[in-house]
Amino acid sequence: MRSRHPLLVLSAAIAGSVPCAQAHHGQEFLVVQDAAVPSLWTGVAFGSLEWSKDGDDNTFSTEPGVMVGIAPRVAIGGTVGFTDENGSWAFESVAPTMQIQLTPSDWRVRVSVVAGYHFAYSSSESIASTPASTAPPPTAPAPAAVQPPAPTDNGSIDPDPVPCGPEFGPDAPPCPDPAATTPGRKLRHAIAPPPAPAPTPTSGKSQSTPKKSTSSSTSSSSSETTSTTDSYDGIHRHHENHAFARMIVEADLTSKDKIIFNLIGLWPEGSKPAWGYACGVRHSFSHMWATGLEAIGDFGEANEHELVLGGYCSPNHHLALKIGAGMGLTSSSPDFSVRTGVVWRF
Repeated sequence: MRSRHPLLVLSAAIAGSVPCAQAHHGQEFLVVQDAAVPSLWTGVAFGSLEWSKDGDDNTFSTEPGVMVGIAPRVAIGGTVGFTDENGSWAFESVAPTMQIQLTPSDWRVRVSVVAGYHFAYSSSESIASTPASTAPPPTAPAPAAVQPPAPTDNGSIDPDPVPCGPEFGPDAPPCPDPAATTPGRKLRHAIAPPPAPAPTPTSGKSQSTPKKSTSSSTSSSSSETTSTTDSYDGIHRHHENHAFARMIVEADLTSKDKIIFNLIGLWPEGSKPAWGYACGVRHSFSHMWATGLEAIGDFGEANEHELVLGGYCSPNHHLALKIGAGMGLTSSSPDFSVRTGVVWRF
């Protein structure tokens, strides 16, 4: 009987020497995803509010979500995004998500995989329609190709416009001074030119110029619309549909210190994949208070990198509050940001 006591003492010492995970269960960081998954038929509701400043631009965004365990080490959920870039809040996206923890939760090193799809609300229409609605209507070129109808002696309008200008040959009459025409008539002519007269070689030429002008105006408008679309090729593609995934590796350095790394991948529709990272370290002063340093950024041409100093408060097991201040590390990054978050475990 006495021979068993040393084994029991040794087993207890080994168990006590291995740093265990903190008593929290997920969503412990601001920009980093941790490996914890809610246990079966339990869940976590969370939300974030972010303000970022980039030059003179201020952007607010919020992203509430929920995650529920549906099997051992497997959870499903999703997030809904809202943003305010022009003074009014608007629905931005919805992203169903699944997370699978590949290792037991009591291991010192834990690994998880997160995958989902980001459905951006009107990803192509919301951006493309804005310039089209605000762009002025196409106007005719400055030198008039067709002489506006002039009143006859009896006050009526001659329905057949007369070609004018040196481009129609030396015998063509000069075009009238645009200032001599009334503004209303000039505006109507720019928006809706008069119908083409009977087909003749001269009149055919006279009508070709407005058509080319309209086509060039359309092409210019199209090119302006294309240039206004989001050409960003990093991991922060909020206005585009894309699949996404994270490989999460988390480790307990001590009973109070935790380190974590995320490998982030995005696969946008009709575009090349984008890769990035998120990493962080967290130190717990007590069960209630903790602080951490987080970073998130791109691998590749986007070159956006941000460093965030965070503070975390857990008044009880169910509630967690988070706040952090971030700064951009490159010219492509936002200048400054403030992030907040709240977590409720049920």
